[in-house]
Amino acid sequence: MNPDLQELARLLHERGNRCAELPALLGFDGTVDHLYAVIDRRDGPGDLWTPLPDIAGFGQRITAAAGRSANLEMVPKTRKIGGNGPIMAAALAACGAPVDYLGPLGSPEIDPAFAAFSTQVRVHSIGEPAVTHALEFGDGKIMLPVLQSYDEVSAERLLESPGRNELLRLLEKARLVALLNWTCLPYMDGILDLFSKDLLPALGEDRTRRFFFDLADPAKHSALAVAGVLTRIAGFERFGQVVLGLNHSEACQAARALGLAEPSAGVKPLTECAAGLRERLGISLVMIHPRELAVAASSDEVAHVPGPVCADPVITTGAGDHLNAGFCLGLQLELPLRHCLRLGVLFSGYYVRTGRSPSIHEILDFLPDAYS
Repeated sequence: MNPDLQELARLLHERGNRCAELPALLGFDGTVDHLYAVIDRRDGPGDLWTPLPDIAGFGQRITAAAGRSANLEMVPKTRKIGGNGPIMAAALAACGAPVDYLGPLGSPEIDPAFAAFSTQVRVHSIGEPAVTHALEFGDGKIMLPVLQSYDEVSAERLLESPGRNELLRLLEKARLVALLNWTCLPYMDGILDLFSKDLLPALGEDRTRRFFFDLADPAKHSALAVAGVLTRIAGFERFGQVVLGLNHSEACQAARALGLAEPSAGVKPLTECAAGLRERLGISLVMIHPRELAVAASSDEVAHVPGPVCADPVITTGAGDHLNAGFCLGLQLELPLRHCLRLGVLFSGYYVRTGRSPSIHEILDFLPDAYS
């Protein structure tokens, strides 16, 4: 291993057992994901087929069908827990972090898809989960969600159950609070206001507390709405350290909403964008993670690392959520910023190769071969 990976391995050996001392609170989405491959060519029954390799090829098939029709066969791959919050929560729990999860995971009983999840995480379910049909390709995925159940996820619902006192208790003990998937939750602005204007003022400032936000591809929202939620997110800095995680597309949308230049690919434009977004919002940290690398900017440094790109992933849905989990875990373990990024891409890299959330020990085993 190169010296940088050796240093990360040493730090994880020294600090990995601290995960059990880092309680986290996450919310508020919850989805049952149905994952599919899309067939390019079928040569016979059963497994005698070849998948469409990339989104461009899928797009060409769709475009060619304009004014006509098309028959694109899908092959089910798996049915699993979904949503930014549950996947990130499960990844943190796999490393031994105590996690409370608030979201629509089934009512009155937990949906069977979340049965194992509910044994790893303390679940506070507030309704029925949504459903997402995800078409997976080698270079990404097409998400087709059905989200009507998210209409029940609101500040008013949270004040009914688990209730204000329980929310305060969960917030007070949490060292990491991840408030996720603004894009898909229609009443998320109200939930953010509940936290920033009612609950957190009752607890006061705590600079050891971190807030992590992931917008989850706000392309269907106006630039004005995106600017509005970014302003709300910035307001959490009064109560702890705010961390904003974005993929490349989300970074472009955030930059456009705030009147900044949209970053092209590459380390320099992405780190400049991260620094510009952080300064404009007045928050502690911005992290941007395109597929090939990850960058981050704090008030006093910028960092970047390459990602261990997988040419033949077992799964891609949830890769970004695992990157977020590894990155936040690195921050909670007080690793140097570049190692936080490295841990994030390693979590993602391990997950897409195996379909499982890694433990710290599995990341240590993965390190020597991750970039080979």
